[in-house]
Amino acid sequence: MIRKHPHVCIEPECDVETIPSAESPSKYSSPFASVTGCSTAELVSVGQEKIRGFNIKHETGQASEFSESMTEKVEIIKETLMEFTAKAKRIDQ
Repeated sequence: MIRKHPHVCIEPECDVETIPSAESPSKYSSPFASVTGCSTAELVSVGQEKIRGFNIKHETGQASEFSESMTEKVEIIKETLMEFTAKAKRIDQ
């Protein structure tokens, strides 16, 4: 699908939590930070480039080492961001 339709939209977010309201359950709030962007996507098939994608530090903050044989059955999607917007909602507690 990516080869046929490479234009994609991404929207990662962080610092999301639910803050309940004492008044009503329907009046909860949620702080967040996010980026929304339009990009082009491509599948990475070159062994060393795939390994480089895997070796990037992940959410844990720890780097891992991967061999080419470990990446053979997994696809890496490389996105090139063309434009983006960012927003955040902070709530004083």
